[in-house]
Amino acid sequence: IEVVRALGRSAGPEVAPGLERLLGERDPELELAVLEALGELRIADAVPLLGERAARRPDPAAQVSRRALALVGTPPALDRLVACLPEVGGVARDLVEAFAILPGAPRALHDVLARAEDAEAVRGVAVLAGELPLPGAVPVLAALAARPHPAAREALDALVRIGAPEALPTLVRLLGDPSPRMRELALRALAAAGDPSLSDAIVPRLRDARPEVRRSAAVALDHLGRSGASGPNRRRWSRRRPRSWSLL
Repeated sequence: IEVVRALGRSAGPEVAPGLERLLGERDPELELAVLEALGELRIADAVPLLGERAARRPDPAAQVSRRALALVGTPPALDRLVACLPEVGGVARDLVEAFAILPGAPRALHDVLARAEDAEAVRGVAVLAGELPLPGAVPVLAALAARPHPAAREALDALVRIGAPEALPTLVRLLGDPSPRMRELALRALAAAGDPSLSDAIVPRLRDARPEVRRSAAVALDHLGRSGASGPNRRRWSRRRPRSWSLL
């Protein structure tokens, strides 16, 4: 195992066939070392093998394979990582980290969001866009949040995490959404924006038919009032949620 790790740090691509043959030994620790070495060596020919293992769940080899694909960094490796999104059952932290180090990931994730075909993949990408964060995805995220899409909630949460001012008009429109949950999330997002001028849009929600929405509106107004105590706050949103959210 130590020899395999050493090869991954210092050898060339010519050792790849030998490394792949070691996967037939059925030794879990050796398998992890080989997968890691294939990534460290940036072996493009290993992408199919890594992709097959990356889609497994739950499996330690999947985590190592996803990181190895990110290290390889070729377009086919990126495609394999995108294909993992609906397979991993949510967005695992290791998948976020893999995309974070992968060249070209922002463009690819934006493309998946724009196509909006696979609901599970779009959910995963929306969460990733907020985790990385990915400001370039804001227009697509705002469009997803503004319509009845299965990933609308994840898109809205990503907008909160990214903290993009250009999303504010969409969030204000969502205050009238038929879903109480979406209205509540929009109120939280507007509170996080920290701009007291948003208060006028929030006040009508104090008379919302749902008590949880009314309470969120009150908390949002309280937070915005404190934000404006020392003058308007039009900074880029903070990714740290305001303390008053703990009251919701």
